[in-house]
Amino acid sequence: MRQAVLAATSGDTVTFALSPACSIITLTRTISIATDLTIEGPGVNSLGVSGNNAVEVFNIASSASVTIAGLTIEYGQSGSGNGGGILNQGTLTLKASTLMDNSSYSGLGGALYNDYGTVDITDSTLSSNSATNGGAVGNVGTLSLTDSTLSNNTAPGNGGAIIEQFGTMTITNSMLSDNSATLVGSVGGAIISGGTGTALNLRNSILSGNSATDGGGIAGFGGGMMNTVTNSTLSNNKATNGDGGGIANGIGNYGGGPMIITNSTLSGNSANEGGAIWNSVGSNRAPMTITNSTLSNNAAGTGGGIWNNATLNMAATIVANSSASGGDCSPSVGLTDLGYNLADDNTCGFSGSSFSGKASGLDRAGPQNNGGPTPTIALLRRSIAIDHVPASHCPGTDQRGASRTPPCDVGAYDTDGNPTITMVMPAKGEVGTKVAITGTHLLGATAGAFNGTPAIIMRDTPSKITTRVPPGASTGLISITTSVGGTATSLKAFKVT
Repeated sequence: MRQAVLAATSGDTVTFALSPACSIITLTRTISIATDLTIEGPGVNSLGVSGNNAVEVFNIASSASVTIAGLTIEYGQSGSGNGGGILNQGTLTLKASTLMDNSSYSGLGGALYNDYGTVDITDSTLSSNSATNGGAVGNVGTLSLTDSTLSNNTAPGNGGAIIEQFGTMTITNSMLSDNSATLVGSVGGAIISGGTGTALNLRNSILSGNSATDGGGIAGFGGGMMNTVTNSTLSNNKATNGDGGGIANGIGNYGGGPMIITNSTLSGNSANEGGAIWNSVGSNRAPMTITNSTLSNNAAGTGGGIWNNATLNMAATIVANSSASGGDCSPSVGLTDLGYNLADDNTCGFSGSSFSGKASGLDRAGPQNNGGPTPTIALLRRSIAIDHVPASHCPGTDQRGASRTPPCDVGAYDTDGNPTITMVMPAKGEVGTKVAITGTHLLGATAGAFNGTPAIIMRDTPSKITTRVPPGASTGLISITTSVGGTATSLKAFKVT
């Protein structure tokens, strides 16, 4: 493989003729790439390129624009350097690939280190990698991660999955789970982001089961331009002996960078202080803003939902079902109530248009697949959160991407975007009968069923579904599931004749 890369001219594509069909290429020296090149593998289950726990696998120079697709990159080792699997200084596109069991014993980025380059990762898996900091990824450039999974990566220092310093990073439609920063004093179980000019944008993604001493899910430290969390779920992350089970913003004496959390759910996270969110300390107490979000079932000795000692602005957000010992908010120093919030105890100090000490009406089942790319917590039918928020505080959609119609609901989930079935015509018929189902928010239907028997969706519009009675159907309710709004069920049974 090294010879093929060395022989390639700018713009060439390297492909593979494998015998046997599943093969491993074991390296004794790193493959260095200094020209524009595409490496097109046959698929992650067909070809692995191994550093044999002795050498880094790929080193991409600043002069190169490289695409790598359909490969497993494994057992790379950078020793005291960075990037056990890949060290990138150029432009890298990584597609449909797996980076696993790579390591950097005393460096950053066990799988990948982006050294002032540009990286675009899509449809890939980074798992079981390790480094001193940034078990999977170290970034000091521009990096995007889309439709990908980072799991079971570890770092004894900071950033179980990712460490970002002096860079920009966008994570979209991705899962970061069961990553850990392991030593006492470690920060950022999934992600640590900070430093001058740093920005993190987390969208439509899930962080679950990650752990560190502080910042079980995300840790932010001073100097960053802006960190944003949008349409995402952070669940069951843990600060093992410190602060911020879901998010810790402002670590040690570094302070925190500005952070905006919108249309997101934080649930089941735990810490000593700030079960869901800890926002505090340092000389740079930059503001945090939380809007249209749901914080529920988080636990801490102090501030079961939120621990804040900086600037925190909140609007149209639910904080509820926090641990009894920690309460929803503690302390509430620096917390500004921008209106239309809901807390089920009195510790957040909400007043005016906000509710304090009122039951939230959240589904006790916690985060579920209610449609959309990330789990959300539904509102029960009689929740006081429903239709409480005026148009000025209603974004166009909820966390799922379902539409919000003013007055909208408090929290990340909005009942207005749920599909409904108001009429089924005809009300009875034999197998093969064409059936028209009318209602609301029916566009984007992904499944239909007659008493549990799947039916083919022939046509869908916002107000009407056309289908046929499927073979094997029996008398019972009709259900329709949409991509963002969840499932609607007919009010009356359809009779199969």
